[in-house]
Amino acid sequence: MRYTQIELKDRYETMARPHPFVRYLQLQSLLAKVVSEMHALETSDVNYRLDREFSAKLDELISRYGYTDQEVVEIVELAQEHEAHGNDGIRVLMERIPQDVGSSVEGEK
Repeated sequence: MRYTQIELKDRYETMARPHPFVRYLQLQSLLAKVVSEMHALETSDVNYRLDREFSAKLDELISRYGYTDQEVVEIVELAQEHEAHGNDGIRVLMERIPQDVGSSVEGEK
């Protein structure tokens, strides 16, 4: 016999000793509900698919160019700042470049 989540909770709370198997069944029921919701997102939500595609492309770029996650976050923040400042965006980006970057590039030549 299968019990509903409420029936399991009521049975579990009225027992004299702990019953891990009942708790296991509660968790199993909760997991089945979550898996069902995940499947619904995967199959019917357009935004979910767009997010997955973006994530896959981002992971590909990260591995191709060897960036760390932190470096990617910094690049995205710079791009957002650039877009927010309109015509002043280039000046703002240039100001954010560390001064030692130019000297290390010249030293490598």
